[in-house]
Amino acid sequence: STGVRHEATAAGAATGGVEETGLGEKERIQRTVKEVAKEAVSGISMEVVDHEKCTREDVTFVVDKRLKTFTIKDAPNSPDPKGPVTLEFTQLSEIVRGPQVFHRYPLLSEIEHEGFFIILVMKEGAPNSRGSPLILFTPSKELAQKVYLFLKIIKLSGDARARSSAV
Repeated sequence: STGVRHEATAAGAATGGVEETGLGEKERIQRTVKEVAKEAVSGISMEVVDHEKCTREDVTFVVDKRLKTFTIKDAPNSPDPKGPVTLEFTQLSEIVRGPQVFHRYPLLSEIEHEGFFIILVMKEGAPNSRGSPLILFTPSKELAQKVYLFLKIIKLSGDARARSSAV
């Protein structure tokens, strides 16, 4: 009887451990999204890459407080200001990072870089004076991972809201 109780407790502890790990991951993701959202409302310094000209320019990535839109603004010292571009997260069709970036846009490998790219592919017809895809760049792996995770979560939650309202 004591052995059975011990096994049940061990199984419960193992299951609890798995649940706690799942909760820990969920909480970590929520913390990251909240952290990036807070930073992005104030503005995050990044770069935008023109994959045809193989050039980069400093920009500020800004998100509205309701997490509905994001804006790419010229850096204050921009030598060639293009004006801000504001898009809704629902206009994103795909977010790409890692090795896929270079498979899709081989010219990016020719750009002198020590950093990380995030490609934002817009849905057809999304107004974007900077062109689609919108390619963000940062030298910080940590920032790239955080921004990528933030964008994926916000996009997925917007897609889920769109599906539920369409039903």
